Amino acid sequence: MTVDVVALGLSTLDISVNRFDPKWLEADNTPMNGIGSFAGGDATNQAIILNKLGKTVRLNTLVGKDDMGDILIARMKSGGLSLDSVRQRENVKTSVSLIFVKENGERSIITQHGNNGEMTEADIDFGQIRHCRALSIGSVYGNIKLEPDGIKKALVTAKDSGALTFADLANDKRGDRLLGIMPYLHLIDYFMPSYYQAKLITGETDPNRIIYALKRIGCNTVILKKNVEGVLLESEPYCGWIQAYPVPDVVDTTGAGDAFCACFVSAILDGMNAEIAARYAVVGAALNCQTFGANTAPLTDDLIRQEIFKQKKA
Repeated sequence: MTVDVVALGLSTLDISVNRFDPKWLEADNTPMNGIGSFAGGDATNQAIILNKLGKTVRLNTLVGKDDMGDILIARMKSGGLSLDSVRQRENVKTSVSLIFVKENGERSIITQHGNNGEMTEADIDFGQIRHCRALSIGSVYGNIKLEPDGIKKALVTAKDSGALTFADLANDKRGDRLLGIMPYLHLIDYFMPSYYQAKLITGETDPNRIIYALKRIGCNTVILKKNVEGVLLESEPYCGWIQAYPVPDVVDTTGAGDAFCACFVSAILDGMNAEIAARYAVVGAALNCQTFGANTAPLTDDLIRQEIFKQKKA
């Protein structure tokens, strides 16, 4: 079956505490209502949001066969995802992320290692990748046992099948920096790292120099995400900053980068060019911050377009 997007990579069970105050750690017990559990992780967040935007999606990830894995699978189902490309394995611990969301919506994350460090090339659904319009990797460096051979093989499979390729960037766990992505960076049509992650692998702090370092080793289109400043896009024919969309009431910034990626992928598949897709995606990312949880916002294509129309009228 042909699908719009295969989202390959990270999945975690998110346990989130909303409006967290560090002073609570000094108390023996603090009753509250803002605790929730969600399907999370870069690829999972992208898959759920792409599904909301009307795209057919297959999430390709590994989950442990344990209690936390059962909860995560249930959350994936409630997010509308097909489990056809979700692998489960015995003796693998499911990753759990503890997310502490502050009053201003910013968050701190503590993640337990597990399934994401165990996903291998054998877990990749190459058959589905051969029948997709786009492969989105969430994220490069996220699954250490896929680097670099499994990731490269997935990208080659997608390119050979005529699919577009997209990728985000996670923590560089081995310290490979740019050398680790050189074998396959040229196979990624749209590379969408955060400023923080890209700064670490390039050793540069100036956004333009970060992009230059990535382009120098073979990167195609680069979209550098820099939180409230927006994104710096280096593409043909547009190069420049696209400002973040203002959000009056930020609830939770968790997953904003993943929401940007999902919205960008969706927009490109709908025929938008990179500039228009990035402008569409910054609105989607902003709207995603108005709801508690990384992928729970009621995002739809109509809602994003309505916000863009309101912005143009203002």
